[in-house]
Amino acid sequence: MFGAAGEFQGYIGIGSDLTNQVEAEDRANLANERLAAAVEALSEPFVLWDSEDRLAIGNRRFREINALIGDKVRPGTLFKDFARALADQHLVPAAAGQEDDWFAERLEHHRNPKAPFELERQDGTWLMIRDQRLPDGSTATISADITDIKIAEARLAESQERFRDFAEVAADWFWEQDADLRFTNVTADNMAVTGMKQEDHYGKTRRETGLLDVTEAEMLAHERQLLNREAFSDFRFSRLRPDGEKVYISISGKPFFDAQGKFLGYRGAGGDITNRRIAEMALREGEERYRILTEQSLQGIGIIQDGCVAFANDAIAGLLGYKPEDMVGKPVTNFVMAEYHAMIDDRREARLRNEERPAQYDLQVRHRDGSAIWVEQLVQTILWNGRPAVQVAIVDLSQRKEAEKALVAAKEEAEIANRAKSEFLAHFSHELRTPLNAIIGFSEIMLHELFGPLGHERYTDYAGDIHHSGGHLLALISDILDLSRIEAGQVERDESVFDAGRTIAECVRLVQGRAGKKGVTINLRLPDAGPWIRADQRQIRQILLNLLSNAVKFTRPDSTVVLEAALEAGGGVAFSIIDCGEGIADADIKRVQEPFTRLGGAMTSSEEGTGLGLAITKRLAESHGGSLQLISKLGQGTTAMIRLPSDRVIAKAS
Repeated sequence: MFGAAGEFQGYIGIGSDLTNQVEAEDRANLANERLAAAVEALSEPFVLWDSEDRLAIGNRRFREINALIGDKVRPGTLFKDFARALADQHLVPAAAGQEDDWFAERLEHHRNPKAPFELERQDGTWLMIRDQRLPDGSTATISADITDIKIAEARLAESQERFRDFAEVAADWFWEQDADLRFTNVTADNMAVTGMKQEDHYGKTRRETGLLDVTEAEMLAHERQLLNREAFSDFRFSRLRPDGEKVYISISGKPFFDAQGKFLGYRGAGGDITNRRIAEMALREGEERYRILTEQSLQGIGIIQDGCVAFANDAIAGLLGYKPEDMVGKPVTNFVMAEYHAMIDDRREARLRNEERPAQYDLQVRHRDGSAIWVEQLVQTILWNGRPAVQVAIVDLSQRKEAEKALVAAKEEAEIANRAKSEFLAHFSHELRTPLNAIIGFSEIMLHELFGPLGHERYTDYAGDIHHSGGHLLALISDILDLSRIEAGQVERDESVFDAGRTIAECVRLVQGRAGKKGVTINLRLPDAGPWIRADQRQIRQILLNLLSNAVKFTRPDSTVVLEAALEAGGGVAFSIIDCGEGIADADIKRVQEPFTRLGGAMTSSEEGTGLGLAITKRLAESHGGSLQLISKLGQGTTAMIRLPSDRVIAKAS
């Protein structure tokens, strides 16, 4: 305070007792702190928006689930900015593609709170959100995590959907009976099958609904099951529809009880089996016809199912020494020799898997006395009693097998006789050559009068005839000897590497005289060098001489014979001799390569020959791994080609 002159004189004041007020404020602050701590500790998201709709309090869980929009969860943020950020940052899957609509709806719900609503977040979390307006104008948003509940609901819906799917596949309709075994419910699907209305069932027992195609014994047995409270399946009967069509039905059922175990009735399902029943009846009729037909068949027929004999006709049973009834039900391996068990099991299982296996083959079955019988078996997959099976049809091959043995034995005897013949001819031909050489030699001395004149000139002619005939006979015997040695396997090769071109030239010189007498020109077409080959030179010379002699012999007079050698693309070599003779018909190409075969013709009938040249040539070529090929047409001449493989050709002389 101050005096009249304005001088400071001191202070004047009042005092009040604020103890209660301070204590109240302390208590309020403590309450707020406790409230804030409690809100922060909540496991569910919680946020308080003030009267201006700005964020006042947001707990830890709220901040965690909205971490992706961090700057929008700070105090002071307007709710509309927070909600917009949720949509724009794709934190709400339901808002995708319609962000503006979702934002407007969420804002409206926040300003005018209604019932709680569910919201799925981007991480799969489901929240139950409730906006609550407070008296001071603020709004509390309280969320509860209902993810586990939603997962359980999804599983329940999936389970219910699965049950519906199974039920719809397993049955056409459902039914229910009370404790007195009277119908209380039959679904409407039954009418589509049977034509009976739902009310036609209610209050009636199953017997009272008028079943068809059920014997009294079958009905009593079914009713005993019901009285014993037993579950049952595939109880069959039929009904007559209003349109006169008969339908076949199969039902199954199960008793149900209350929590104390009191019997309450039956629940079950039914299905239309008309098509199946018709198919079963047709199958039985077909199998009955099958039995009638096969039982009279002379061919052995059996059915194998699950590895056992399901059916055997009289023919197959009689072949094995049994009666049909003695075979049915027994493993098929009882009737097959042991060495075939693995094979037939493998093939039967493979056929049932629709895999390819031989349908027809020979094997040995087992007679009742233990002996083996050769049979030919034809196998095919069939249905028997509605299930896959294998049908076998067998034919006794005992006589044929004996005939085959006899044929093999006869063939072996013929081969032995042929070898003996070849050995005899080889030996006999050798014996003939010695005196023939002497005859030829002496006739040649007489022909040239080496020891003085013979006298009468006719003796000279006779000596010439003897010499010519002996030479011809010696050539014949030489050919027979060569062929016999080849067939007896007594010809050995003395192989070496040589210039085939020189060998060809030698052969040409040897036949040049005879060719000149006919006016035949021999034209050679050879590579610049060689070819060099590895072979038996004597045998190659014999091959080329035989073919060249034939060409000169059978070509037309005053014509040309071509002899050429050429390397082939595969590395082998081919020798070709081409004449201008009458040619050979297609039907005779193969025949002229057999021993002692000569074709008749204007140009061939007058020529001497044994018919062995081509046969010997063919065998000698084949012994070298090569081949003989004749290419010919009547009136156009013949090409004889010898081919040797690439391993016979040498790049150059070593």
